[in-house]
Amino acid sequence: MLDPEEIEEARWFTVDDLPELPSSPSISGQLIDYFVENNKVTERSR
Repeated sequence: MLDPEEIEEARWFTVDDLPELPSSPSISGQLIDYFVENNKVTERSR
C-alpha cells in the first residue's frame, strides 16, 4: 500500500517496459540489474 507521507508516486513496470534506470553503482541500480538479468523473457520461456 502506498503511504502518501512516505512516497509521492509509485508505479509497476514489466522487465520489458522499464523507465530510465538508476546507475548500477547505486543499490537500487544493482537490485534492478539483478532482477532484469534473472527474469528476462526468452522465446523458449514464452
